[in-house]
Amino acid sequence: MIQFLLLLSILMLIYYTVRIEGLTNPSNTRSKSVLLLGDSVLKNDTYVDKGYSITDQLRNYVDVNIVAQDGAKILDISRQLQSYQLQPTANKIVISIGGNNILEEIPFYNEEHIDNLFDEYKNTILHIKNVLQIRSSNIILCNIYYPPSYVYRKYDKTITKWNKLLDAFAKQHSFKILNIANIMNEQEDFTHEIEPSRTGGQKIVQALGNLVYI
Repeated sequence: MIQFLLLLSILMLIYYTVRIEGLTNPSNTRSKSVLLLGDSVLKNDTYVDKGYSITDQLRNYVDVNIVAQDGAKILDISRQLQSYQLQPTANKIVISIGGNNILEEIPFYNEEHIDNLFDEYKNTILHIKNVLQIRSSNIILCNIYYPPSYVYRKYDKTITKWNKLLDAFAKQHSFKILNIANIMNEQEDFTHEIEPSRTGGQKIVQALGNLVYI
C-alpha cells in the first residue's frame, strides 16, 4: 500500500511538473499562434516603455500577429481583417472592440442605443468566425473594463449592460471571454487614465495565457 501511494505521488508530481513547464517555457509554446484584433486594449505600445506592451510580453510565450489599432471602432475590424495574411493561420483570435464606440457614441446610458451597437458587434464577431473558419472555442472576446478616472464614471452603467450582453452572446456561441473588467481594477493598471499600463498589460497577458493554452 505504501509503495502504491509513493508511486502515485511520483506520477502526480511528474504530471504537474510537465504541465507547469508547458505553460511557462517559451520553447514549449511556440506551436501556439495568436491574432490580436481591435483597439488599444491589445495595442498599447504607444503608452508603455518599449518591450512592455501587451504584444511584447505575449511574444515571450507564443507567436503573435497583431492588426489591432489604437482608437479602432467596430467598423474598423473588417479592414484589420483584410490586412491580416493567413500565413500561418492563428490558433487563437483575441478581439477587443466596442469601447471607443461607447465613448464616442453613447455618452449617457441609453438602452436602445446599446442594443443597436451590440447588434453591430455581434455581426462583426460572427463575420470574423466565418471568414477565418475558426472554431468558436478558439475565439476570445475581451469585455470592457471600468477606467478608475472620475472622467469615465458616467459610462459605468453602459459598460455593465454591454458586458452582460457579451456574456450571453459568448455563452450562446461557445466563445471564450477575457474578463479584463475583473482583473483591471487598480489605479496602477492604467496609464493616460484609460489605457493598459505596464502592470495592467502583465495582468492581461497572464489571464490571456490561461485561455490560449486551453
